[in-house]
Amino acid sequence: MKIELRHEALQLLHDQWGLLGEELREIWDGIQAVDEDLAQMFTGDMQSAYRAAAERSSAQASQLSDIFESLLAQLDEVNHTAEAFDRALGTMIQRGGRKA
Repeated sequence: MKIELRHEALQLLHDQWGLLGEELREIWDGIQAVDEDLAQMFTGDMQSAYRAAAERSSAQASQLSDIFESLLAQLDEVNHTAEAFDRALGTMIQRGGRKA
């Protein structure tokens, strides 16, 4: 029972990280779309002000990218843990619950 609960918890964690990754991708796509729209809207003085804002936005986007990469690394770790757990569970089932 404890093994099943841990397996379910790992699966839920894996699913949550997957959903978070999808949401971050959608947010990033939205940021890029707004950036493109604003770039087309502004000209002259407004464009230079926009460039300064875009540079700040780019720095923030870089931070978001770093966070996203960190989340992906954590997701990989969760995946490896889940795979190891599945292998251990399969081995235990094959042995009929007996220790080696």
